This record gives sequence, structure tokens and C-alpha cells, in this order.
Amino acid sequence: MAIAERYMVADGQIVEWRAMEGLYLYQEIHTLDYRARHLAAHIGVITRRTEELFGLRPRLSAVRLDEQIESLLIRSRLSRRVSTRVILKCYASGSYSLECDEPSIYSGYAMRSLRPEAITLPIQLPMADYPTSASIATRQLADTVAHRRGYHTALLVRGEELESEPTRPLAIVVGTTVIMAECDSLEANLLERAARKAGLPVEKRRLRRSDLTSADEVLQLSWQGITAMAHVDGRAYMAIIGERIAQELENI
Repeated sequence: MAIAERYMVADGQIVEWRAMEGLYLYQEIHTLDYRARHLAAHIGVITRRTEELFGLRPRLSAVRLDEQIESLLIRSRLSRRVSTRVILKCYASGSYSLECDEPSIYSGYAMRSLRPEAITLPIQLPMADYPTSASIATRQLADTVAHRRGYHTALLVRGEELESEPTRPLAIVVGTTVIMAECDSLEANLLERAARKAGLPVEKRRLRRSDLTSADEVLQLSWQGITAMAHVDGRAYMAIIGERIAQELENI
């Protein structure tokens, strides 16, 4: 379903969508039935990161943002029955915006039906701990290269280290142990909590390219839920533990 008329929230006001210039930090917010999930946590992350990177504190109120998100989704005539991503952007200028996508096919967090064919690429995230407009461009570059080579997506590699993007953290499963990198993001927190809630041991350390050799599963968590890779560089992986983690996401 395409959005017939596109709108956005710019500094608290609903306006027709327009491209806003400038560098920004962002958060991908899961909404269902016009309600934003984990909004306070998203605000906490983007406030910390904006202070650290841009030296300013965005004036974001959870109550007001929740109301603005609901108004934006209603104005955009999006379904209450399925999930929609809303992107919160905080600009270096001090402005903020809210933008919404076309609706998902899922209602709530899910184990995504698409199991990607992936490759590793030596592409480094700029300022990897920060979800920025530059990291979006880097992800688009990586996926474009992957698509041109016949794959769905790419895992980013810095030397021998696997990069874990803040808004789509990576986890390697060996047996029943979930191994993931330290990351200050809501998504990483949800992934860890869901794994522990499923009764799975969690190990926190840097992920190495060599871990792909011993891994049984390679997982990513995005705003939609769990994505389990089918293959990475031709090596096959399962999705059993990923299913268990996905089942717990709705209970957090």
C-alpha cells in the first residue's frame, strides 16, 4: 500500500513532506495501532547521542511526540492493523522531524519470513556507535553493492571485526549461546532482553569475521523484528534460536 499523500512532522507541526537539509541522528520507532513502542527509550538514546555528537540537547517530550506520531499516522491514512516505522531525526541545527513509511505486512515484532542471502563487504560505518545520516548512506551503498552481486544484503566488516549497526544489531548464535557486541541502542537492548527472557545465555564481546565459521545462526534485530540470514558468503545457517527470540519480543 503506497501512501497517497506524504506528510511529516517538522518541529512539532504536521506539514507536507519535504526533504530537510543537514546532518542528523535518527531512531526507527515501531508503531502499531497508532501507538509508538519504547518511545521513552528511543528519546533517551537520541538525546544522549545528540548531546555527545552535536553538543546540543534536543527538547523532546515523550507525551508530545506520542501525540504527534498518532496525528501523523492518522493524517497519512495508514492502517491501525499493521506496524509502521516512524523515523525520528534530530538535526545538527537543533530541529527535529518525524517521518513515516509505508505500512509493514506484520502486526508487532515478528520473525521475518524473508531469510536473506548475504555477503560480507569491507565497508566501514562512519562513527559506528552513532545512528547518523552518514550511516544510512553507508548502509544504502552496502546493499546496492550486494544487490548488484545477486544478494539481498551485506554484513559490514572492519578489518576482521563484524560491524554491528546500532539500529540493526547483529548476533551470532553458537549452540544456544547468543553472542553480540556491546551497543548503546534500544534495538541491542531489546535483542539481549528477549534472548535472556527465552532462557538463552548471552555473551557480550566484539564479533569477528571468523565467528561466521562456527556460528549456527546469524541474526539481526531491526524495528520489524528478527531477521535470520539463510546464507552468508555461501555458508548456510539455521533460524531455530531466532524464532525463540522473536517470540519474546512482544512480551517486553
